[in-house]
Amino acid sequence: MNSKIQPKHKRPQIIINRQLHEVSTKALDALDKGNIPPKLFCRAGEVVRTRVDEMGRPIIETATEAILRHRLTEVADFYREGFNRRTDATPPVEVLRDILATEQLPFPALESITEIPVMREDGSILDEAGYDRATRLYYHPAAGFESLRVSDHPSAEDVHRAVELLNEAIGEFPYAEASDRANAFATLLSPFIRATLDGPSPLALINAPQLGTGKSLLAEVTAYMATGRRAAMMAAPDTDEEWRKRITATLSSGSSLIVIDNIENRLDAQSLSLALTSTIWRDRRLGASRVIEVPQRATWLATGNNIKLGGDVQRRCYWVRLDAKMSRPWLGRNFRHANLLHWVAENRPQLVAAILTIIRAWYVAGRPAASSQVIGSFETWCRTVGGILETAQVAGFLGNLEALYEVADEETNEWEQFLLALSQRFPEPFATKAVLECLDGGGLLDLLPEALEQDRSNSRKSFGKCLGKAFSRRLSKKFGSSNASLEQAGPSRDGILWRVAFVPQLEAA
Repeated sequence: MNSKIQPKHKRPQIIINRQLHEVSTKALDALDKGNIPPKLFCRAGEVVRTRVDEMGRPIIETATEAILRHRLTEVADFYREGFNRRTDATPPVEVLRDILATEQLPFPALESITEIPVMREDGSILDEAGYDRATRLYYHPAAGFESLRVSDHPSAEDVHRAVELLNEAIGEFPYAEASDRANAFATLLSPFIRATLDGPSPLALINAPQLGTGKSLLAEVTAYMATGRRAAMMAAPDTDEEWRKRITATLSSGSSLIVIDNIENRLDAQSLSLALTSTIWRDRRLGASRVIEVPQRATWLATGNNIKLGGDVQRRCYWVRLDAKMSRPWLGRNFRHANLLHWVAENRPQLVAAILTIIRAWYVAGRPAASSQVIGSFETWCRTVGGILETAQVAGFLGNLEALYEVADEETNEWEQFLLALSQRFPEPFATKAVLECLDGGGLLDLLPEALEQDRSNSRKSFGKCLGKAFSRRLSKKFGSSNASLEQAGPSRDGILWRVAFVPQLEAA
């Protein structure tokens, strides 16, 4: 990614004491002609460049006036013209600002950086370093990947060997069942096929009942294969505002894999839900009022013990459950490769080639459709990943979705029990005031959903408003196998009247 300074005799000469539009036009033209191969790009409505940080990680950064001046001095010479003489000059700040304010810039669009060869939509593999116009990715190959090649027509034996090699990396974790192992393979595939998908990909929940089962290690192995380094783990923020800021900052930097580690509280954030179903993330730039639009093509992982989900997050996830069935699982690990992460690092090129082999085999087979379940809003991801896994004979993909919805979606279970109790206590329409009056003595307090328990410490009047808002937000929403829901029954002098309804389950067609 190092820029090359053009020879002085080949660079355009720009006189700065001219009309601003003349100087800006010539400077922009010099940047355009000198942008082969591309060094400057457009992203989220801004001029950006790629570079390697102090840790050796390739990143995307906004082209400031200083960065733009640096690049201009590499592609052009600037002079000030006077009476019978010409003196050296530097690009004026007015010119830099005028270029950055230009509505249409000639630089190519950049979505993200990849450090691994990835599959293009046509089934070919991006394996040449630099910018790729087909995917809008910048490929910055890690050591060992410069000469990586994958067969155009993998045989069945090639695919079998590829799966066996990947099993050495992720196959020996204590998965609860076959579906969890298949879903771990799906997580491994996602960064490599993300550029081919025209839709979003869901959040992988690496879940376990015990500490030390290997959740973070599995996330690390997955991240290492995709990026060549340990995962940049982040803790789950406490507020939605913090979620929004963290997501904006992470996506703006071009991160291709995001790991939310060691979730302790219920995972329920509107911003996270929105990000998971978006291909473009829109938000205010931190510290500014301007709205930016950033491509959202990251692969998302989360780890935790008995993760509980709330809101819309639960239908944007899939499960990778680990269960060693012992109280101290960290004492029972017995991987074929004792230092697993070190082995993955040493064999990363071969492991990546194995992943690309099974993806390429699916393309060669005609991209057969998957027979596995499909998660709404993630149809393309499900059909693509499911088809690849079926072609590679890795069975069980998304086979544990119903178990996830039953166990992890604690909010649904809480509200179903609460509504069942309300229906018994109030056979006729009721107001929130009546619910407040019988909370302490009517047995309802023990069944109060967690979201309402947090508001219980407020004053009676304030809690009454919280209860009314909670009912309104869940109007007509169905809960659990009973299909219990809250419906409005009309106004009264005590406010809106409510009733609990039970909608019959639709028969399967």
